[in-house]
Amino acid sequence: MKFVVGNYKMQLTSRETSALVRGVLHGLNPVVVLPEIIICPSFTALPDVQKLIKKTPLNLGAQNVAATPLGAYTGEVAAAQLADIGCTYTIIGHSERRAVGGTPPFAKGGETDAQVHAKITEALAAGLTPIICVGESAAERAAGQTDAVITHQITSAITGISFPRKTPCIIAYEPIWAISTNEQPQLATIHDIVEAHSLIRRLLVGLGLAIDDIAVLYGGSVDALNAQEILSNPEVDGVLVGSASLKIHEFSAIIEAAITAMKVISV
Repeated sequence: MKFVVGNYKMQLTSRETSALVRGVLHGLNPVVVLPEIIICPSFTALPDVQKLIKKTPLNLGAQNVAATPLGAYTGEVAAAQLADIGCTYTIIGHSERRAVGGTPPFAKGGETDAQVHAKITEALAAGLTPIICVGESAAERAAGQTDAVITHQITSAITGISFPRKTPCIIAYEPIWAISTNEQPQLATIHDIVEAHSLIRRLLVGLGLAIDDIAVLYGGSVDALNAQEILSNPEVDGVLVGSASLKIHEFSAIIEAAITAMKVISV
């Protein structure tokens, strides 16, 4: 199985989001075996998207979740609320949430490792599958700290958490230096991706998790041009797509690349 996750970020109105999702649905071939397609729109569009994708192959995900249960927390959205409107996945620890220093809305500091850990706990308690993002910055990579950063993020995120056996979580390797919204993004090579994914799998084994049940995705400037090369690698279980998910032809091409990769694997 391959995964294709579309992260719409803080883009599009509810009407625009619905139109985009209709386009995705229109392009799906019901005859072929599809990858697990997860759409993560803005919070305001979640109910409308859920109505559209009901009884379709698409799955609904949120872009974030509160680190606490229901309570007096203005501006937060609890995992139970997301599950109530039909979400089955949620992104946690995205680099834009973790960002420190000048990146809105976290100019004074982003999400901590402890918050990421708490959000995973809350998501699981509500029956949501967390898509846990990890990855190093350009400065950390230049300093040779890639392995140390990923190790710390994985360990702090999941140590002490009891995961369900079936689809316990998804890990998305998201090197910050390769994200297209950066001023000077670099393209990660297949070697870069495979090295990081192999490390993540070794870490998961060391923490006692059954890695056959955990998908490891890649996110970082994934588009229609590079999706086939990325998805055809056996170390890559799928992709977390940002800006390209907002372009119907791009996103459809990425889904097709995942379908092709799945056919090769099944042969």
